[in-house]
Amino acid sequence: ARLTVSGDLSRRPPSPAVAAAVERCVIDALAAGAPICEVVVSVTDDDLEVRLIGPNSTAIPLTIGDVVDSVGGRPVVGEDGWVLHFPVPPAP
Repeated sequence: ARLTVSGDLSRRPPSPAVAAAVERCVIDALAAGAPICEVVVSVTDDDLEVRLIGPNSTAIPLTIGDVVDSVGGRPVVGEDGWVLHFPVPPAP
């Protein structure tokens, strides 16, 4: 899978717990054999968004949903894959 990072993560870095959750979710998705072709990480106004592009509306594995939920995030099944939203500190 190709990794794309957009936005300035250095200005709004995630907490260590969120960073670990993001890593765990990506590793678990790839280990589950999901046909992910691209991982896009970006900071939006309200959260850190991790797009796992490729599964085409496949249900999010329960373990990934649990990891996202454990740090106050929310998983969404999108048209072109999974979108995981994680909390980040507000902009300075």
